[in-house]
Amino acid sequence: MKRFYKCCFSLFCGALITVTGCGSRAQALAANDVMPERTAVISEDLVAKAATPEKKSTVALPAYEYPEKDSVLYAVSNYLIDKLGSQYEKADVCIPVIYDIFIDESNSDDIRVGGDFWIFNYNLKDDTLETDSCGNYPGLIHLKKSGSDYEVTNFEILEEDEEFDAKVKGIFGDYYEAFMSIYSDADGREEIRRQVIAEYVFSNELPITQYQDYGWDPILLGDTGGREEFEKLLTEREKHPVLEFTAIK
Repeated sequence: MKRFYKCCFSLFCGALITVTGCGSRAQALAANDVMPERTAVISEDLVAKAATPEKKSTVALPAYEYPEKDSVLYAVSNYLIDKLGSQYEKADVCIPVIYDIFIDESNSDDIRVGGDFWIFNYNLKDDTLETDSCGNYPGLIHLKKSGSDYEVTNFEILEEDEEFDAKVKGIFGDYYEAFMSIYSDADGREEIRRQVIAEYVFSNELPITQYQDYGWDPILLGDTGGREEFEKLLTEREKHPVLEFTAIK
């Protein structure tokens, strides 16, 4: 299993939200298990680092906001932060990553966004965003639009069970192959994740140079990019109804 799945994952506790799952049965909102298949090998340097008292940064991190405020994905991002990210232990910032497969806005009373949705909670240490917890929520989000405002009305979450493949086909239909391509492309998702973090860092002029999952080497955000890289990603999405999530150089 590739490194994207090996981020530190905390099972949330407290009140669970009830949403409509596939079919008519109500279910508790839960993230798919993203624990690694094997235990990561921890180096002696990491062991020594863990034994050193943690030095928290004094920089107050602003809340994450999706860059395009008039987009339906702005509402989706806020929903992921407020309703899902809040169910994990509080961290310095929650940055969701949205891998949208399709967006159907033909019916303003039932706008549909299908994709693979991730929650990442980070704490800032020195110049590094360290992953505190994360969770994966593939599925279909329903929204309604009133004026210029969007409101999430329902989230159909796909659970990884023996019926997963059939449920994916039921929700994504002709987009089944596109979803499975992204769902299995850890490297492509990691690159999009880096771009999302870079846009947040550069837009807010934060003294952050990298992010790191526990037990893994940090990933540099790069000396250039940020907003420009993210806008390039958005442009590519507009050109392709279904974007192949390959690394954007």
